[in-house]
Amino acid sequence: RLPLLPPGRELTVEPDVGALRILGDRANESRKGVDEYDSLRATIEATRERRVSESKRYMQYYGVDNHDLAHYDLVIDTSEITPEQAVEMILEKSQTR
Repeated sequence: RLPLLPPGRELTVEPDVGALRILGDRANESRKGVDEYDSLRATIEATRERRVSESKRYMQYYGVDNHDLAHYDLVIDTSEITPEQAVEMILEKSQTR
């Protein structure tokens, strides 16, 4: 994972919503050749496989289940909100600390 958020923060998304976002991002020129799938089913399966691989790697190297939300002090499900709303929630939470 890229360190896009401060430690203790996690963004989540429902698998089908994430897959639709990936498919919808195909028009973005900067994403050419990255995560190109031909169907929703293929996208969901590829992201599931990536999630399993990440979990194994985190457990192997760090001894941590990276999908255990108890590790985070802020978890935001982005399935039904905009990126701007997610940023606003992160900033609000950061200001109250």
